[in-house]
Formats: sequence, structure tokens, C-alpha cells
Amino acid sequence: MRFRNWVWLVFWGLARFLWAERIDFPAELPLGMAFDGKVLWVADNRQKTIMGYNFDEKMPVRPKAMTITAVRDLAFWYPLLVTAYPGYLAFINPVNADVVERVQLPTIQDPVGIAVDKDLAYIADRNSGRIHRFHLKDRNFLGTFPLMVPRPRGMTFARGFLWIIDKEQRVYKVSVETGEILSFIPLPPDSYGLAFVGGTLYVSRPGEALSVDYIETENYVAALEKKYELRALLKLNLPWPKEQQEKEIKLSMRFVSLPQLVRQRLQRVDIRPHHFRLQRLENGEAVVQLNAKTAYSENPYRLTAQLSLYDFTHFFHSLNIKKYFEERELPEPVRDYLEREALKKLEKSLAQNLREIKKELDGRHPIYILPKLKDYGFKSLEEEILAMRYLGIPARKALFWDSHEKKAKLYLQIYVAPVGWVTRTELYNPERPKEFPVSRTHIELFYPESLVIDPIPKNEKGEALPWQAEDLVVFQSIELAERDD
Repeated sequence: MRFRNWVWLVFWGLARFLWAERIDFPAELPLGMAFDGKVLWVADNRQKTIMGYNFDEKMPVRPKAMTITAVRDLAFWYPLLVTAYPGYLAFINPVNADVVERVQLPTIQDPVGIAVDKDLAYIADRNSGRIHRFHLKDRNFLGTFPLMVPRPRGMTFARGFLWIIDKEQRVYKVSVETGEILSFIPLPPDSYGLAFVGGTLYVSRPGEALSVDYIETENYVAALEKKYELRALLKLNLPWPKEQQEKEIKLSMRFVSLPQLVRQRLQRVDIRPHHFRLQRLENGEAVVQLNAKTAYSENPYRLTAQLSLYDFTHFFHSLNIKKYFEERELPEPVRDYLEREALKKLEKSLAQNLREIKKELDGRHPIYILPKLKDYGFKSLEEEILAMRYLGIPARKALFWDSHEKKAKLYLQIYVAPVGWVTRTELYNPERPKEFPVSRTHIELFYPESLVIDPIPKNEKGEALPWQAEDLVVFQSIELAERDD
């Protein structure tokens, strides 16, 4: 691959979080957070105080001393704040921070989070590894379910789900029926409590509360949008020999440049000189088509684009795993990434092992097949792609620019319904097979296997010549600048 001359001209900079709003709170250890419809309350475990911010009046509410020495998380149950600490549930008057009532809960030994939905409280107990349902009016327990979030901190209830922060600086979206983790949003360092204010997620940190921008769909959650202006030189290495170039009436190349993805949104793409025909598909992708007979093949093209990137992870949960088995029919374009003759192109020893693996893994979801192959010792990405296709999983390679390491990288992509194409980067952890993260420092440049050339390159004898897509379309001299708009 010809990436030796790539030049990094604009430093990416440290990844910073974009916040819609920042609120000052003089809290040192803000473990608890709750919203009562008007005031956002924060409990400071170190100073033993409760303080607030009035959204209606746009002003702070002065701190009030608490008598509870082990306050952790907060929730709101009209008209009181409620908190759980070892062995007890306490109801607090937010006006003066007095404890109105204490309820003994001897089975709750290490409560790290509390959330309220109407009259039902959810209490996360680290000691038992369970989330307990407690009816606040009837004062009785209504069962438990597993606490699956590792090292939990604060918790809240919103839109029918629990949202739980952990010490790895993620907020997990959790089912209130089973405790299953459905997705997660990355957070900044030192995030402790969380609450939703009019649909906006706020997290508490020492000295402040911050609102988190994110987008959510059925299959993914993406957060922390950053906007960039990208400039690059696009060098085309024509695959046809000189004799064929002179003979043919038309030589064309067609490929997808800067794909439109859930984590990568395009606003504009421009390539000059205008020998390219740019076509925008319904999904927003930019398809580039070139008549090579009229192109200046000796000169690179100037590409500019505006794009937004999100911190993003595809997360497979039980619902979309179930949907995978309900509808196994692949979309027509995806079938091109399966190959019936894949086994014939692999070494005999590898082919035999794959036959055994196919029998062993028959009927398994694709995300559980990848970890099985992690130590297989494939000689190349192409060999691994053939193996995946033989196992019935559509696979391809995609070209990324890693702005942190300042170089191009090819990654494996597999198609898994109903999510779609997912990318296995170096962030993928075989011990967490449900998660497919892609860093904000990765820009997807084009799908090498989407490159179509017509006619097929041939030598003087009329024999087809081999070619590699990543050798024909080369991005050079990339510049990346952050946009403020």
C-alpha cells in the first residue's frame, strides 16, 4: 500500500467534550444528583451538603448541611428527595435538608445508586450485586434483578430505562425488567451523578454539572459530536496498461468516498478538477465516478469535505440478537460479500480447521464467532475475510485514517442484522464480544471493495491483470481542522 508519503498538516489536538451547558456547583464529591422539575439537586458526600440550581430562575440554590453522614445518590419523590445508605432509606426535605423520615432496609448493605419511577424506587446494592425494587408508598420490596454494570456510581430513571454511571466513565442504559445493558454513552473524567432535565442528560463533576450531547436509536448510542473540515489530495493510480488506455473508448472508476455512517456524518464533499461525477445516495454517501480517459492521472485531485464525528460503539443486546435469528435474509448488495468458493482459496490445513469450526459454531450469532478466531493466526486480512465468508458472515475491509497514529489502516467489517456493518478495530475486546467501538480519531475514507473498474485491466495477450483497490485510490497530505459552527 502506498501510504508512505502521507503528511499530517494539522494537529488533531486532544479530544475535548462538547457541552451544551455548564453549571457551577461548589461540590467536591458530587455523588448524588436529582431533578425535581424545577431545581437540579446535587449531594456532596465530602462536605455533607445538598445544593441546587433553579432552571426557572437561572440561579443557584445555596448549600444546606445534611445530618446523613453517608449520603450517596439522590432521587426525587414528590415533594421530597430520597437517598439510600447502608441499612436505611431516608426522605429529605429539600428546603432545609432535614431528614423527614428513615425506613430500615436491613437487606441493603452497600447502596450505590437510587432512582425513582412514580412510587417505585430502584436501589442498586453493590454488596448483593442486585437492583432492588421498593414501593415507596406500600413500603415493601417487589423483587430484584442483576446489577450488571461494573463498578457502578450514580443512577437515574428516564424514558422507561435505568441509566447508571460506572467508574470507567460510561453511563449505561439498562432494562428495568432484566438488568441487561442495552447501550452506553462515554462521559468525561470524574463523572459521579446524573439526571435528565427536560430530556437533556446532565452529569455532576467536582465543581460543576455538564450537559451531554448524544443521539440514540434502536441499535446504537453516539455521543460527543465534533465538527471538522477535512482536506486531502486524492491520487488515482490507473490500473490499465498504456496500450489498453489508448485502445479503449471509455475507462471508468467508481467508488464510495468518505462514507456516510452513524458515527460519521457528511455535510459537503467537493473534488477538483471536476472530472469526477459526484452522486449523493439516499443514505448520504458520496459515490465518485470518473471517466479516466479525460482525467489528469499524473496529478492528484483536491478533496475537501465537512464532516461530524461521534464517539460511538455498536452494542448488541438480546433484542437485536433475537432479531438476527428472526430474519436471516440478507439485502441484495450485502450478498456480494459472501463467496461460495472461499474455501478453495485458503490453505488446506486452514480450510480443514474452518470446516470443524463451522460445525462447532453452526447456529451461533456472528459476534461470538469472532472471539473464536482471535488466536487463529491468519496471515492476512484477506485470508480472514475469506474465512468469515466461508462461515456465512458477509465480510469486507474498510480503509480508515487514524489521526492519532497519523497513518492509514485497514479494518475488518462484518455485516450483522439488524445493526448492519460493524467494524473491528484495535479497540475491540474479545472478552466483550457485544461491543464494537470506533474511536473519534478514526475517519473512514472509502470501502476498498466498493471500487468498480470498467473494463477489466488486461495485458497484450488479453489476460486479466491483478489489482488491489487500496493501491488504486490513495489519500495524501491530509489536513484536519476543527470547525466552530
